[in-house]
Amino acid sequence: CPRVLLGINPTDFRWRLEPGESFQTPEAVLVYSNTGLGGMSRTFHHFYLDHLCRSQWTKKKRPLLINSWEAAYFDFDDDKLVEFAKGYGAKGLAYAAIQEDGSVKSSFAKFLKEGEMEALVSAMDGQPGDLLLFAADKNKIVWSVLGALRLHLAEEMGLLDKNEFRFVWITEFPLLEWSDEENRFMAMHHPFTMPMEEDWDKIDSDPGSVRAKAYDIVLNGNEIGGGSVRIHQDDIQEKMFEVLGFTKEQAWEQFGFLLSAFKYGVPPHAGLAYGLDRLVMLMAKQDSIRNVIAFPKVKDASDLMCEAPSLVDKKQLQELGIRIAEDQAEES
Repeated sequence: CPRVLLGINPTDFRWRLEPGESFQTPEAVLVYSNTGLGGMSRTFHHFYLDHLCRSQWTKKKRPLLINSWEAAYFDFDDDKLVEFAKGYGAKGLAYAAIQEDGSVKSSFAKFLKEGEMEALVSAMDGQPGDLLLFAADKNKIVWSVLGALRLHLAEEMGLLDKNEFRFVWITEFPLLEWSDEENRFMAMHHPFTMPMEEDWDKIDSDPGSVRAKAYDIVLNGNEIGGGSVRIHQDDIQEKMFEVLGFTKEQAWEQFGFLLSAFKYGVPPHAGLAYGLDRLVMLMAKQDSIRNVIAFPKVKDASDLMCEAPSLVDKKQLQELGIRIAEDQAEES
């Protein structure tokens, strides 16, 4: 089982996977499938795991370990980490703590057959002082939970240095992702993203494996820019709409202006949009962009400084042809 960072935010290299591992900045490039987001860890199928870096738990680096796991931060009696994981959609959190004498304290050992725990620890190269955390659910939930938990523990243990800046490019994103709600493939980036030419022959047989010419620039785990090469061939664009569930008529009705433009010749072109607010946030060592933008909105999207949203004058509504239907209370 490869040691990959599992989680929605697996790109914060201020906490390294392996002792001594480093990345050149800002030219470092990480392929999407190797971030853990692409589900490369298939050994345990849908039972994914994240091995917290052993170098952070040795005797020399145990800022939150006192005498034992129970006496330290990792205390399942008060469900601190379990509740944290549930906040990201997990139904629970399984663990295996390897004691100094080599014994294993685990929340699921009683469900394993003889030798299975030893095989699991061996597969993770577990050593005394290691903590193994497990989550089981749909891929996105597991990656989100373990990724957030990894960064949460790193922050709690003082392993993240806001004075350190580590850049990485993420490339080769999947072109499509499956939506259980829509029961169809949807564009991961947008429906105008150019696919990798070498993958295009799989668009009918295995559309989920087709990679996109898309890229993100990430700083300390925060996406500060992203973009892609645009589709510039009409046959590819029409096929993309077909894969996304559009009939030919629907595609021309909604995007006919674009498809017609291809007849006049479209040069290959690409774009990259930066999020300057996030960049300023990191430079100012803040945790939220609301702390660095002039007119921040709160979580419900209201603007306290402008008192928006507010009531709209009836004359303005009439000019726009908008009518507001008031809710009528149900009669009891």
